Amino acid sequence: MTSGTIVSNPSDHTLYAHWQALTIPVTVTFDANGGTAPNPASKTIDVPLIGTNYGTLATTTRTGYTFADWYTAANGGTQVTSGTAVSPLSDHTLYAHWTASTYAVAFDVSTNGGTGGQSASVTATYGSAMPTISTTAPTKTGHTFTGWYDASSGGTQYYTSTGASARSYDKTSGTTLYAQFTANTYTVNFNANGGGTPSMASKTVTYDSAYGTLATVSRTGYTFDYWYISGSGTQVSASTTVSTASDHTLYAHWTVNQYQVTFDSAGGTSVSSQWVNHGSTATQPTAPTRTGYTFNGWYNGGLTIF
Repeated sequence: MTSGTIVSNPSDHTLYAHWQALTIPVTVTFDANGGTAPNPASKTIDVPLIGTNYGTLATTTRTGYTFADWYTAANGGTQVTSGTAVSPLSDHTLYAHWTASTYAVAFDVSTNGGTGGQSASVTATYGSAMPTISTTAPTKTGHTFTGWYDASSGGTQYYTSTGASARSYDKTSGTTLYAQFTANTYTVNFNANGGGTPSMASKTVTYDSAYGTLATVSRTGYTFDYWYISGSGTQVSASTTVSTASDHTLYAHWTVNQYQVTFDSAGGTSVSSQWVNHGSTATQPTAPTRTGYTFNGWYNGGLTIF
């Protein structure tokens, strides 16, 4: 009814006011704050001057994190849900908050032959440095511990050899870390053991690998047999695996040559030959006899032997 409406009720009566709420459009933008692109990226709400709730809000995800709701600030701020009244009554941004997920991390020292070091599982937080573990390094004879990795060989390092965090945890499930080692190198010296100068005085070898090419050496009157480790007497060849976890010396092993000494009795009775070691002397045999002759001795050229 307006001021120009004709009165049609011939008695006292009441007129009632009707109201329509005034609204303003408010655009709410969603900031994933490290998550995937929100769906939707924004929404516009027609807000009356007396409050209206936000209603359905955007969705987003983030690897390694659990969504903890929308807030009015990237850090801190006030939590906003679908039932929260829109405020302020102007365009504004809501920010996703996140809670980092946690995962169990186990340790395997035995697969690569080690012992000791960290044994109990720990809880790692996604995106954060690895939690504190034992600084006592695992051990393996002839090897040096290099750290904890997510594979028994190769893989990614998560702890250094001193037990310090090598990276932030970046897996979306629990995992097992493996102790890895590198083989040590040692110096092997060659001792001719009475022979001449070896073709090389020393060489570097790697534990658990073959010795490889060894020195050559000679000795007058002897035949070279093999190289060996003093004490254990272990024979060593090029294909022998290095099992001594320290610098060590290989000694030449020799067999003395033997020579056959024959006796030419020049018409006298027969005399047996003798085998004599290099550097030793033959034993004077019983003198041969010859009818009509006197034995004068044994000679080698003009040299009297016996």
